[in-house]
Amino acid sequence: MKKHQKIISILGASSGSGATYIGTRLAIEMGKSKSSVTFLEDYSCNCSKCEKSPLVYYEHELYRKPRFKDFFFEKMTGHIIDNHVNDYKGVNWVVRTPESPVCTIRPDEVAGEYVIWDCDHDFDGSDLIICVIVPSKMHLMAGVENVRYLKKRFAGKTLFLFNNVTSGAALKKAESFLKIKADFCLSTNEEDSQEALVNLSKYIVTLF
Repeated sequence: MKKHQKIISILGASSGSGATYIGTRLAIEMGKSKSSVTFLEDYSCNCSKCEKSPLVYYEHELYRKPRFKDFFFEKMTGHIIDNHVNDYKGVNWVVRTPESPVCTIRPDEVAGEYVIWDCDHDFDGSDLIICVIVPSKMHLMAGVENVRYLKKRFAGKTLFLFNNVTSGAALKKAESFLKIKADFCLSTNEEDSQEALVNLSKYIVTLF
C-alpha cells in the first residue's frame, strides 16, 4: 500500500447484493469533497458474461469519455498506471472495458488517496471493509458464511451495510439471523438511500 493511501474494500455478502453499484455511488459522493478518489474494479474473472458486459464502464457511459485509458491493457503491456487518471465526476475510474485483458490491478498500482476497491477477497491490506447485505431470505442464506468470516477475521474494520431495506421489521429480522447490527442502511426509497450514502461518505472521510 502507498503511504497515505486508504483502501476501502466493498463486497456483497452474496451475489447480487449491489456492492458494485453502491461502491460507484460512494466513490462519486466522496469525490465531491475529496480530490483524489479512485474506483478500482477487481478483475480475476474471464467468463464470457463479464467480458461482454463490463458493468461500470457501460453504466456510467465511460465509453463516451475522450482519452479513456484501459488500465488493464496498460498494465499487461508493461506500462506504469499510476501517472494517469480517468477523471469523471471527481473519480478516477480504473474499470475494465470489453477489450480488457484478464489481469488484476492492486490498489498500490493506481493513483488515489482513497481507493474504493470492488473486491471480494484479499482484505489484509484494507483499511476498511464494507460488506453489503440484502435482507431477503435468499440473500441471507447465501451470505451468512461470508458475514461470519468477516466478523471473525476482520471485526475491527468491517462495516455492515444493509441494502434494499423495505422495513424496520425486515431489518431487525435480518440482524437477528446474522447476529450483527447494521452500521448503515439503504432503503428502497431513493432519497433516504442517498442520504445514507452521504453519511457513509462523511464517516469515512472523518475516520481517515
